[in-house]
Amino acid sequence: MVDINQIKDDVLKFLIRVVPKILLALCILIVGIFLINALRRFIMARIEARNAKRQAKIQQDGHSEGTKNDMFLDPTLFHFLTSILGVFLKVLLLLTVLPMMSIDTTSFLAIASVLTLVVGMSMQILVANLVGGLMILIFHPYGQGDLVDIQGAFGKVEKVLMFNTIVRTLDNATVFIPNGKAVAGAITNFTVEQNLRLDVAVRISLDSGLVQSKEVLLAVTNEVPGVLPDPAPCVLVNKFDGLGIELFIRFWVHHEDLIPVPFAVREKAKRACHAAGIKLAQYHSSTTLEHWTALHSSTLHSTTDI
Repeated sequence: MVDINQIKDDVLKFLIRVVPKILLALCILIVGIFLINALRRFIMARIEARNAKRQAKIQQDGHSEGTKNDMFLDPTLFHFLTSILGVFLKVLLLLTVLPMMSIDTTSFLAIASVLTLVVGMSMQILVANLVGGLMILIFHPYGQGDLVDIQGAFGKVEKVLMFNTIVRTLDNATVFIPNGKAVAGAITNFTVEQNLRLDVAVRISLDSGLVQSKEVLLAVTNEVPGVLPDPAPCVLVNKFDGLGIELFIRFWVHHEDLIPVPFAVREKAKRACHAAGIKLAQYHSSTTLEHWTALHSSTLHSTTDI
């Protein structure tokens, strides 16, 4: 026959022995999580305060050269690092609390190790992109708002996330580039340097006066806003063949004028050549045009053609 009183006594003894441990463990867990979150918030607040102080000093001094990569702490990077630190501390806290509730953590650690190995092997691509994102945030080859060419995507960086980079192209298309691929290839950043050199190609006919053509095209650079006077613009003979003479209008611009200025120079050059009676090269057949285009298919982004 079951002794009800004995069962009640056993349950009561069990609760008296276990409940205080559970309550203590829960209190430690709650306080620990609160302190870990407070530590993360404190670190991020200090970083934001430092960056704000640095920005105020820059505005007061009136210069910002070298601040973008060297003097500011990247909040995204530290948010990621503090997130990892928070997860690590919470796991450590949990492993400390569980034995207090008489829970054996040996099997838990073994299962966690196996799961970590399986998940790591099945998520190699994600890990590669995560490492790539971390490298971007540490070495900072580009940042938000930079004009870049990454894996053939030419445009402004919208966001740098942990797994991919979002680039807004000039035709307003959104390109998502995995960070692993971004750091594995060449990255061209058109915003790092203040000034950039551009070449606008103009192909004149063989019977056009070379000296006159160079003078007319050089005068065009003085009429286009955004063309820098120093270094001085010049007109160079790039090549000549049976199709005509190819001239380069070479000039420098601020990096923010990289896109609009070549269009303006190209239009002004066309008008100036027409007004001066300079004949541009004529293409007598589509085959010739295709052949000439193929010869110049490797031209850089900064070299444009009339």
